[in-house]
Amino acid sequence: MSFDKKIINYNFSSKVSEYNINANIQKKVAQKLCKIFIENFVGKNQNKIKILDLGSGTSFISKELLKNLNNCEIYEIDLSLEMLNNFQENPATIFKICGDIENLPFAESSFDAIISSFSLQWIENYEKLFKNLHKILKLQGILAFSIPDNYSFEELKDSPFLINKMPESQALSNILINNQFTKKTLINEKIYEEFLNLVEALKSFKKIGVNYSLTRDNKKNFKELKKFYLKNFQNNLTFEKLSWSISYFIYYKNV
Repeated sequence: MSFDKKIINYNFSSKVSEYNINANIQKKVAQKLCKIFIENFVGKNQNKIKILDLGSGTSFISKELLKNLNNCEIYEIDLSLEMLNNFQENPATIFKICGDIENLPFAESSFDAIISSFSLQWIENYEKLFKNLHKILKLQGILAFSIPDNYSFEELKDSPFLINKMPESQALSNILINNQFTKKTLINEKIYEEFLNLVEALKSFKKIGVNYSLTRDNKKNFKELKKFYLKNFQNNLTFEKLSWSISYFIYYKNV
């Protein structure tokens, strides 16, 4: 799927305050990713750890890491300046860069670790990205990321509403291995959200900015969605749980 970065930037920049309130799944996943990362990071006892956070948003990752690591510098990069500016604490520890994670401005072997949560689903060319990440990681450096995969939102597979296509975790693993990363941990889990109805579930996507496809012909789509909802759920008091399928990757640079 091809993404327009201007649309992505606008969607997230315009929803910063709502994102912090409503991004409950994103917060939960970021917390788990940080926990797995700290458990697996072989260089955590170094004097100073340089960590790059890709698609940092409103600093969920930084907030979690700084609770557990006091010897790190975190470089946050995000398309949205509004997202970056939302969290201004720890100025001596967090360095903010407004930019595109598919065009990283860093030299070879710059970082001990690279981490990302709920951002890499927006990537168009994973081969190019992982090749660049391999270059800017130090030897034995850790790449840790969490991503909603292609088994997310199975409840909506018959819906007329267009949902962004998510990547397949095994395909990502293969690309990582082809780019000289070695698997340390790969975990898959399902996380569920409950909503009053299907329309409210889709509206929740807009509240956290992840509505790339929802920008297209909304009026027509919502009309079709209403028909689908009335046909399939009008006798139910509640909408069945909406499922996120999350993959957690911990890989390291082996050569």
